[in-house]
Amino acid sequence: MKNRFARIPKRAVRRTAALLALTVVGFSAPAAFAATTNANTANAPSLPQQVDATVQKLVSSSQFSGAVLVARRGQVLVDKGYGLANRQTNAPVTPDTRFAIGDLTEGFMAVATLQLVEQGKIGLDDPVSKYISSSNQAAQFITVRELLTHTSGAPTSPTGPSSLPGYTFQQSPLNYVLLGQVIQGASGESAEQYIQDHILTPLGLTNTGFVSTDIAAVPDSATGYTAANNVVSAVDFSPGNFLASDGMYSTVGDLYKWDQALYSSQLLPQGDLKQIFTPDPITVQTLKSQGFGFGWVVSLDGTVAAELSQVPGFASFVDRDMGRDTTVIVLSNEDWSPVQSLVGQIENTLSSTPLPYQPAGSIVGGKKRILADGKLLSQPFSRISAGTTFMPVWYVDNALKQVGVKPTWDINTRTFNLTLPAGTKADFSGISLGTGNTDIYVNGQLVKRINMYAWPDPATGNKSETTYAPIYYLDQVLSAAGIHYTWDGTTWGLTQK
Repeated sequence: MKNRFARIPKRAVRRTAALLALTVVGFSAPAAFAATTNANTANAPSLPQQVDATVQKLVSSSQFSGAVLVARRGQVLVDKGYGLANRQTNAPVTPDTRFAIGDLTEGFMAVATLQLVEQGKIGLDDPVSKYISSSNQAAQFITVRELLTHTSGAPTSPTGPSSLPGYTFQQSPLNYVLLGQVIQGASGESAEQYIQDHILTPLGLTNTGFVSTDIAAVPDSATGYTAANNVVSAVDFSPGNFLASDGMYSTVGDLYKWDQALYSSQLLPQGDLKQIFTPDPITVQTLKSQGFGFGWVVSLDGTVAAELSQVPGFASFVDRDMGRDTTVIVLSNEDWSPVQSLVGQIENTLSSTPLPYQPAGSIVGGKKRILADGKLLSQPFSRISAGTTFMPVWYVDNALKQVGVKPTWDINTRTFNLTLPAGTKADFSGISLGTGNTDIYVNGQLVKRINMYAWPDPATGNKSETTYAPIYYLDQVLSAAGIHYTWDGTTWGLTQK
């Protein structure tokens, strides 16, 4: 499988680091949707065993010490510490060890900002000068949005050149330092206190906070290590004036709770969450094959997001594949650890190791309703990704059959074919073909490409996968095919025109 991570230059203020680049990885039907497994894999190592073996190779070669959490479809598969949290005391790393997470702070800052936008206290396109007192005239021309997306033109280093705001992606910690001041000006409390009160406490993130002085003062924290000229030495990381850009600490368990909250509406409405993971057009012009949203590097289709941080003594990486519902979190207290390549190897393992597949039955009990000709057929569970509602294909098929459409779904070729009743008039000229991992055919004609994903269906009571389809794009096809639909966010109804 092609590695979707590639390095591009990142800022160099107080440290050197790298910003990952993402390319969209298409789903492999045998991996993500397989109904059966090859008999030869019966005795193969389990996925946790494969991940553990990958990490242990780095540990044995002195390339990794830290904690790893891997989750797929809502199930934590690996949650383990490796190596030493402190070489002097021989204290081991555990899943509860706290690490400085550097740039991962930006994701929390972005959510805090959008919460204040929801409250009407901040406008994304307002000038920064509206919220902070500054003698710098540039604050009058830089917007809050440009701080979030690193398009303000702020220099990447204290002695580096500035750029005109709104013209290019140029990652600088100064953007989020200023954003912290904006949050304080709008909310009346420091950004650190606001995040504690409105994000960390509501989510129960008791192992996450801000490094007020240095990491050594944080209870149960790992000691950070750096290497120069083949000599390893301890380094006591302190964010100093960059508290709002990379001053937080956390554990793999807390970051997984944070990851899961970003799938829900607990912190923000779905529309605001979609903004976070939508690549800003200006950043795409600079980065080409990916973009930057609000605090995250994101794939062009917004289904994959990641954060990479390297600060003195620590390296961190969080990868969220929202299309496949996988999360990989790696925190290390050795700043030379190849966390980026480690995550790439783990993601490849996830892609090549299938979960058992079990089709969903007609079970009532979900939060959505599907009707055909006014008759309630089912109440399935749904999923929301990038602001779009996805329904299990099994239930969609059942509804289509009730209005005279014959649907077929081929999991191997990833084609969804709809055969209309004889004499039905359809006009697909107004529908753009689009892109995606699945082809929709109507009466043998390719009319639309969409993304369909595999998630566990809660109705089955286990983690077996069901294929989900986006209602918004199906509606376009059905309307052109003569099927009348209604959708109010809860109830999806079909009737023959």
